[in-house]
Amino acid sequence: MNRTPKCSIFLTLTIFIMASVFLQATATECYHDSSPDGESHRSTRKGEEPNENSKRILTHYKDRQSTIEAITPTILDEEEQVSFLRNRREELKKVSEDIENLSARLSSNWGYMRYS
Repeated sequence: MNRTPKCSIFLTLTIFIMASVFLQATATECYHDSSPDGESHRSTRKGEEPNENSKRILTHYKDRQSTIEAITPTILDEEEQVSFLRNRREELKKVSEDIENLSARLSSNWGYMRYS
């Protein structure tokens, strides 16, 4: 089937107009698929009272936020503990190297004293 350039332009414009109308309609209705139970719900517009589903979702996200706020100090404490343990490990490595150096010096001194 041969299409003329005018037909292609017309089809392109038609598709573009249909897509823009669809996007405008979905933006106006404000549908979200982020409810905890997986059901779609319509968010409230300005001046409207929230419905029961919206109230439940809002409560869910407020609870989530408070949980995150409650966990944050624990996470920070754990990060401090990890930092402390890393520093302690570095200190222990240095002490271990010092012990090895002293051990080597003692063994060399012992050998020197034994053959003197």
